[in-house]
Amino acid sequence: MRIQTQRRFWPRALTAAVALLFSAMINPDAGRAQGQAFQSGAPHLRLVWARVADHNGELGSVECAEFSPDGRHIATATKYSNEIAVWRVADGARVWNQKVEQEVKRVMFSPDGKMLAAGGEDDLLRIFNAGDGKLLNSYRHTSAIDSLRWSPDGKLLAAGEESGKIRLWQMPAGKELKVVDVGAEAAVNEIDFSSDGQFMTAIGNKREIRVWRVADMTIARTLKDKDDLPTISIRISADGRFVAAGGQGGHIFVWNFADGTLAKKINFTGRKIETVCFTPDGQHLLFAGHDQHIRVLRVSDWASVFLSEPVDNMEYLSFSRNGSFLVSAHQDGIVRLWVWMFGDINIQNRQNPGGAFRNLLPTLRGADARFANCEMLFVEPSNDPMNPDIPHKLTWRHSHPSQVKGLVEAGFDAVGLTSNVTYPVSALLKTLPVLQQAGIPFTGSGRNLAEARRPVIIERKGVKIGFQQWTSIFWHIGHAATETTPGVSTVKIHTSYQPHRRINEMPGGPPTVVTIPDAEELAHFTSDIRALRQKVDIVVASLQYGISSSTEVADYQRTLARAAIDAGADIVIGHGPHMLQPVEVYKGKPVFLSLGNFVFDWPKMKEKQDGLMARAVIRDRKLAGVSFVPLRRDADNNPILLDPNTGAGADMIKQLRELGAEGGATLKVKGKEVIVAGIDGEISRAARK
Repeated sequence: MRIQTQRRFWPRALTAAVALLFSAMINPDAGRAQGQAFQSGAPHLRLVWARVADHNGELGSVECAEFSPDGRHIATATKYSNEIAVWRVADGARVWNQKVEQEVKRVMFSPDGKMLAAGGEDDLLRIFNAGDGKLLNSYRHTSAIDSLRWSPDGKLLAAGEESGKIRLWQMPAGKELKVVDVGAEAAVNEIDFSSDGQFMTAIGNKREIRVWRVADMTIARTLKDKDDLPTISIRISADGRFVAAGGQGGHIFVWNFADGTLAKKINFTGRKIETVCFTPDGQHLLFAGHDQHIRVLRVSDWASVFLSEPVDNMEYLSFSRNGSFLVSAHQDGIVRLWVWMFGDINIQNRQNPGGAFRNLLPTLRGADARFANCEMLFVEPSNDPMNPDIPHKLTWRHSHPSQVKGLVEAGFDAVGLTSNVTYPVSALLKTLPVLQQAGIPFTGSGRNLAEARRPVIIERKGVKIGFQQWTSIFWHIGHAATETTPGVSTVKIHTSYQPHRRINEMPGGPPTVVTIPDAEELAHFTSDIRALRQKVDIVVASLQYGISSSTEVADYQRTLARAAIDAGADIVIGHGPHMLQPVEVYKGKPVFLSLGNFVFDWPKMKEKQDGLMARAVIRDRKLAGVSFVPLRRDADNNPILLDPNTGAGADMIKQLRELGAEGGATLKVKGKEVIVAGIDGEISRAARK
């Protein structure tokens, strides 16, 4: 049975804050994450802010809007006020602007974010300092500049002219390398490079699209349609699979990039398409123009999955590099910013590893930072029953290296790699380069103790966030890292058993279990947190601990959680029990004793389906509030967010309240999320500011 969910769970756009998402355990087994949101996985756009860029109002027009590589700024080009401007994404404030004599048609940040190129009707290609708007250089063209695009490595800047030619400039030297004749009857409307920089394509009004090899600028292929319809906008998907173009009459064309064959031809509106744009993961195609809507197509089947609210006619769409935000440029002179709307993770045996997260991608992408506990190693699993992946865990299988694609597609910024299955060290040593090559930082494991105790520090909107993970669940031989050997970062626990208080009169009474952290390792643990506290604004402590498959909290779980907060942690997230455990607040800081499971493909975990996706909001470099949404894996073993007001979602909140009856946090259901009360500057207050 598939669990139905509501459309939105975190409806507010906290543009001046940083949003973090935390998952419980991830374990994917060879294959699944594609793009669906909360309601049957449909993507969603929500307006964050709108600003007047062309001060001629309805007589004005914003011709182009592009994100800086770090996603913190947007540059705009205007038709009637003749301005280049840079805006801050966080609050929509204008950082700087430069006015020129004639219409500005295109602006484009260099890949390193240091320069901003602009071109328009006055035949000049201008290069500005992106930070302060100072003019660095200008280069004369023979006609108006209608399009711009930097090569991915920033060494080439292509400028398309109204005359049907493209001039290639070597940057930053500003040397003209080549003039390419597009053969167009009119302007070169759009240029794009493939993500590997090997190919360049452009659209003119000759009703065909040419693809050049960048190395020698010879034509690799020509894209066209039998109906010979004029096209205006073009984009290559980041994964290099497709080229999409839109144009007159409302037609959208999609070609297979590899061989130039037409993959799809669509017409929804019958009205001019000014702009097309793929999501950075290549899962969706967006387009807009003269019908006053942004439309979203799902690439897997080209189905229409989203239609925006009506807005004025659009000239341009562009995504931030991480896929969290979309910017749209409009003929009414306005630029609009839109937001494009975890337990333990184990991914195994999936043909499409990313599919594991398909129901949650918009939520994941809506966050500024995403962290999860990665309960798996990426290494070829053994097929020999006499040589199991983990000698003392006979049914366990590691995840094939191909499964890391699931984490990449879901957009995780960091993972914890410290658990009882991060073993043996030979498999760990093969896993570390897989994560490094995938660009996913990890904490809690390493080639030696220093690396295993190294945190991950990321910066979002000027806020530094530190993640560090430790485990108290590990094998006693060759598992813990030492100064010279690989392994995991540990906090050893001593266990003792006290006889039942009535043992003399009631033989067989259950003993009291006492668990105490090792004094020396506890000291290292708190020292790590204090050191991290000095480097970042927010400290997230992730702990692999507890009793597997139990809702009962071991004494040492609270001891470690509170020691972490006393040492400077802002948030404590627990993993390991594979079950939900209470949410608590200690000294105004949240403690998730166990987030449960998230994606978990190991057959033994099929029945343990419940978990939490937690969110923290940071404002003014401080924790402003914490909330969460319950989730459960469906019949396909993919997690789906639940409505905490009804059904299974409400049952899970009731369970959490019962588990936390003594000392648990007050949990307040607000809309489609659950607010953890008692946190300094709760989300409910922060959102009203």
